[in-house]
Amino acid sequence: MYNKEAPPQDIDLCFQKKSGYAAPDDWYDSVLFDEKHGWEVDVQVYYRYLLSFLPSSAPQNREWINKCIQREFKTAIAWARENLTASYSRTSFTPDEINQVVDARIKDLTSYQTWWRILGFEKEPLRACVV
Repeated sequence: MYNKEAPPQDIDLCFQKKSGYAAPDDWYDSVLFDEKHGWEVDVQVYYRYLLSFLPSSAPQNREWINKCIQREFKTAIAWARENLTASYSRTSFTPDEINQVVDARIKDLTSYQTWWRILGFEKEPLRACVV
């Protein structure tokens, strides 16, 4: 249903109708993406898919999108958190500082990013006008 660009709510309902119960959140871990592009790229693909059905401006929509991202990439997020924590543990940061830096980095990795930010630009480049 994802490949057919069905709304995410329909995917959940389809499973529930066929099985008679809602799928536990743990079952969603890496269901749609197989990490062949790198999970950070897949987060952006999934984010855009979710945004095509819901604008992210409403707080409840942002929470729902975040929940979908967290459950789909749970293992990848845990792996990143573990590696980032280990990396920062070799610095002079306190445990609280490490947690803050790692939390901020994970939030950045799982947030929507514009195309120009992904490419490393600070702001959207000016568009050339060809006459």
